[in-house]
Amino acid sequence: MSSTTSIATDELVNLTVSDIQQGFKTGEFTSEELTASFLKRIDKFEPTYNAFTYLNPDALKLAKELDLEYETSGPRSPLHGVPIVIKDAVDIAGIRTTGGYAGFVSEAGGIDLIPELDAPIVSKLEAAGAVILGKTNLPAFSADGTRANSSYFGPTYNAYDLTIAPGASSSGSATAVAASFALMGIAEETGGSIQNPAGAQSLVGIKPTFGLVPNVGVVPLAGSTRDVLGPLTQTVYDAAITLDILAGPDPADPKTSVAEGEIPPDGYVSALDDTALEGKRLGLFGSGFKDIELTPETETLYEQALDVVLEEGTTVVEDPFAGSGFAELDPEVNGLETLPYDFNQYIKRLGSTTEVDSLTQLLDELDERGFASPFAEGEPLEFVGSNPDIEENLANPDVLPIEEFLEVREDYLEIFNEVLESNDLDGLVFPQMYAPVPDLFSDESYSATTVSEINILGTPGVTVPAGYYEDGSPFSLIFLGEAFSEADLLGYAYDYEQATMLREAPELEQVTVSDRAPTPGTLNNDVIEGEVDFDGKGNLVVSGKGSDIVDASTVESFNRLYGGRDNDELFAGTKSRLFGGKGNDILDATAGSGGNRLYGEEGDDVLLAGSNDRLVGGKGDDRLFVFDGGNNLITGDAGDDQFWIAISDVPSQTNKITDFTSGEDVLGIEGFPNLSFEGLNLSQDGDNAIVSLDEDTPIAELLGVQADSLTASDFTFA
Repeated sequence: MSSTTSIATDELVNLTVSDIQQGFKTGEFTSEELTASFLKRIDKFEPTYNAFTYLNPDALKLAKELDLEYETSGPRSPLHGVPIVIKDAVDIAGIRTTGGYAGFVSEAGGIDLIPELDAPIVSKLEAAGAVILGKTNLPAFSADGTRANSSYFGPTYNAYDLTIAPGASSSGSATAVAASFALMGIAEETGGSIQNPAGAQSLVGIKPTFGLVPNVGVVPLAGSTRDVLGPLTQTVYDAAITLDILAGPDPADPKTSVAEGEIPPDGYVSALDDTALEGKRLGLFGSGFKDIELTPETETLYEQALDVVLEEGTTVVEDPFAGSGFAELDPEVNGLETLPYDFNQYIKRLGSTTEVDSLTQLLDELDERGFASPFAEGEPLEFVGSNPDIEENLANPDVLPIEEFLEVREDYLEIFNEVLESNDLDGLVFPQMYAPVPDLFSDESYSATTVSEINILGTPGVTVPAGYYEDGSPFSLIFLGEAFSEADLLGYAYDYEQATMLREAPELEQVTVSDRAPTPGTLNNDVIEGEVDFDGKGNLVVSGKGSDIVDASTVESFNRLYGGRDNDELFAGTKSRLFGGKGNDILDATAGSGGNRLYGEEGDDVLLAGSNDRLVGGKGDDRLFVFDGGNNLITGDAGDDQFWIAISDVPSQTNKITDFTSGEDVLGIEGFPNLSFEGLNLSQDGDNAIVSLDEDTPIAELLGVQADSLTASDFTFA
């Protein structure tokens, strides 16, 4: 990009693939210039919205190469030079896949999963000439259909309203597209994770038929039964263009063989017609499909949308599933039983760049690093771990337990297809949600009308913006049909979209969740305290120059505090993230209630843990303290670090230290008068050294350390 040419970031709003290709053709801008402008917009707003887990440092270089190729040989596809984002459950060769889970993040003491190969869907996009800007945030293991709050990287915020849920699990992709950080985002769904974020952020989303798009190379929840990948876009046309690139049989994924002969000869774009609804018969939502009631406001919005559908020449059929028995289906199996097998296959595909090659090895490695099993109570996959056959399936991850689910799917399809056929229906048109989008920090779940029905069915759905609730949260329709009916559904969605054009771009904010909290970068030698400047949850404070004090210890949770350049003091409450930045900082979680993560980053920092916290020193010679707490996971990272166990009573759960290096780091013990090295009991537990006051009172576990290598110089006492 030239030093004088750029595209204003507000010009990126509502930009379409067609606009971009026209701009390339006329020379109005290049891919390099376009990419630079998107990155500038991301730089401006990402600190508030937290859509990304990774930004591609080579994006501008790739865009420049694609510009040269465009000049010499023309575009590879309509996505040539178009900036896109990928959900961080999808493998990109050489870049770690985190799945939003701390156990897959080395900085948190976890293990990095770095694939040797691209997922087939990434290969298709790269071959099409798309510019991948980065990977996007998601809840841990994609195991939430409402919000990404369980992500190691913290919550993602809705582009329309910072206080409501972004939809999940493809939260980051949805926010990135809705906020015009990219033209298209790849999403993945097991139970609502494409349609929910599309509905929550006024986007078009395609949940495809199972097997239409390859799903290998993706952190699975139900890879053999339910997991599908599809696009999130601002327009139906852009979604159809993307599906043309993604869909079809792929030798890397045998499941896609079912797509042979199912793709329109001229592509999905050829099905887009602003008269597609004319003469069609569509079934309406009712208790025969799902035994729930629409809220009064949802009912009104649905009726308004149906008025348009009728005006476009469609005949509608009230509740065609009434009396069919569909809503009464309640299977004991739901397709998630295959997760141990699917995850085992996923790990095997990672290759030699990852130090484990099976699910069993992975779970053992996580245990050695201080992580509970993801399937355990209170962990992200607890809902899978409650399956009565989980222990057997985990013990036999090479066996695919799928037969019972296939019978369940057949039962669903038998009723579903019979209802469509007996009523001579071309499809269904439902409200995507039956209530407004819930708050970001609440226990309320996203109220989808079709989850998990269409996921068990394996049939498609296309979500399209259809207005807004009185509180400003988006309302959407979803068009449904039989397997491989994506072309028809896209046609219906396009007709409705063109007749209404109801989507409005969100007005982004460069503020925090609380209007009362400080604007990022404005603090200067200030004292910011919870009762004055925070609304309780999800605040973002980025301190600027000067030595600042930011105290969130008295407020509830999910705060993100960034220390900035100088010597700052940051105080955590519960489940907060503290980042020291540059300078010699103090990060203190001792007054909080646990679940905090403290990152010293640069400088010689002091980090203080309470209980159930994680400390990472970062660069510099850091001091990491535990005061009267247990079950902390402590990583010094680079530098000569001091680890202090400063306690008056032995904790009920041992504190774990992940990277203690004998001869460089020091373990300090305070609170036990007259204690010396000779008074310690050092023992070995597998690969880990146990430091105890006696045989029954362990106070620290040094992961990956041999007890017999420890000497008096590795300890200090106070």
